[in-house]
Amino acid sequence: MKDRCLKTRIITILLALVLVLPVPVFGTEEAGAAVNEDPVTETEFTDENVTGEEDGTAAGTENGDGDVTPDETGAENGDGTGDVIEPEAEPEDEPAEPGTIENVTIEENPSGTVVIEWDAFSGAVCYEVSSLAIDEGAPVMTEECSQTFTGLKHGADYDFVIAAYDENDAMIAVGTVHIKTVAFSVTYNEASYRKLSSKTISPKKKFNINLTSMIKESNNGYSVVQGGCTDGTYAYYLMVSTKTQKGRVLKVRMSNNKVVARSKVLNVHHGNGMTYDSKRKKLVVIARESRKQEITVIDASSLKITRQQNVKYDNFADAEGDTLNSVHQSQGLAAIAYVRKYDCYIALERTYHNLLIFDPDTLQAIGMVKTDIGEKYPGTFQGMDADDRYVYLLLSAYNKNGKSQPYNLIVALDWNSENLLPVVNATKSKDPKYVEEAWYCNNDGSGTPDAVIRVRTSYEAENIYHTTDKNGKEHFYLSEYRSKPVYKKVRKRVKVNGKWKRKKVWKLRYIKRDNYVYDLGVI
Repeated sequence: MKDRCLKTRIITILLALVLVLPVPVFGTEEAGAAVNEDPVTETEFTDENVTGEEDGTAAGTENGDGDVTPDETGAENGDGTGDVIEPEAEPEDEPAEPGTIENVTIEENPSGTVVIEWDAFSGAVCYEVSSLAIDEGAPVMTEECSQTFTGLKHGADYDFVIAAYDENDAMIAVGTVHIKTVAFSVTYNEASYRKLSSKTISPKKKFNINLTSMIKESNNGYSVVQGGCTDGTYAYYLMVSTKTQKGRVLKVRMSNNKVVARSKVLNVHHGNGMTYDSKRKKLVVIARESRKQEITVIDASSLKITRQQNVKYDNFADAEGDTLNSVHQSQGLAAIAYVRKYDCYIALERTYHNLLIFDPDTLQAIGMVKTDIGEKYPGTFQGMDADDRYVYLLLSAYNKNGKSQPYNLIVALDWNSENLLPVVNATKSKDPKYVEEAWYCNNDGSGTPDAVIRVRTSYEAENIYHTTDKNGKEHFYLSEYRSKPVYKKVRKRVKVNGKWKRKKVWKLRYIKRDNYVYDLGVI
């Protein structure tokens, strides 16, 4: 039926084109030229054998005496001269106005998925459902009185048209429906989740993920771990060169800590944060410095880059009218995490430490969450992780300008069941509630953490990720980087009391780099 509906409409369009095309009239210069081009036609049309009188006599054909007889296409008048009488056109049947499909309803559940339903129309054998906002308006044919669409954007307007066709493939009824999808939101049953508490832990060192046991800085080795994540079976580590800021991804089997694959050199520009998108089977990486608005997407199987795009979140204005483009976006992003339940990326903004929600397909900002953690915890924000209930921000140890933070920290912020501040709507509507009622990422609305976990490890933490066992318990891992200069004594000619002597001095031999993975357990 779908094919027949389509074929019939194509035929109808072709017939319509034929009916409206101009029909050539013989006797004109154009018609004569066309006849003369026919090699079969040998009759020469001249003034002697073709007449076209001004009194309206029609051109005819020669009879046996050379006289012109009226053409069959003309009708004789009373004198027999044959004035042309146009035949009366038969009246065409005007198409009936299409009916209306009744009780068209639309419901969004879950977020990003809509189900449209309608009453059956008498005589209809199939329905065509379309929306210009989805897949460039490509219609969907169905014989049912319902249709489901997925992948709709948060907080967007959609208009759908339902057309009913009969067994002759004629459109007999039309229905329409509109929906504005909900802004991004999170929901959970608080009673079913654990409550985190602040603590200090001393984790067990698991293994070293060095590419080689010794890396010389001059060799430009990919020796510094940055982003890290897991798909539950394999862990992925981004090993970066401090000289070029490019990197290589190591794929490690978690059961035995063996490297099973490594990527070619990738231009990820430091790759400070990385997460695993379990729905799309992709690794998603945050860059730094000159490319700090860039997100790199890597295929988890081939370890090849499939997409690089600058993300935009300049469509939000705060209460003073400043946009994220002019004030915040220049700082870029520091870390990123993916949450399967909400199908979103959540990223940490540099300097201001707000959390931005991104659509995984378009990489456009769809929500914003404010925090208030930068002043209280002055450490360097490194990686991040997230689950249905919490967002985990990792800060490395810090000691600068009299401010000291001797531990690596995991700052846990609680998701809230309210809608996140919708970035997209903020600029379009200029609604004050979107720019004044900033939502903070925890239940008490202060933006401060629900829990702070101090991690007793010796060096700079770089990433955090977790797995979930069959009982639903989450097991966390942390990676850290250690840099240690190695010296050797060499003889060097030096001047002592005005005289040159050979003396043993210490000389830098190489920089030893180690990258350790720690098992944090259930935090």
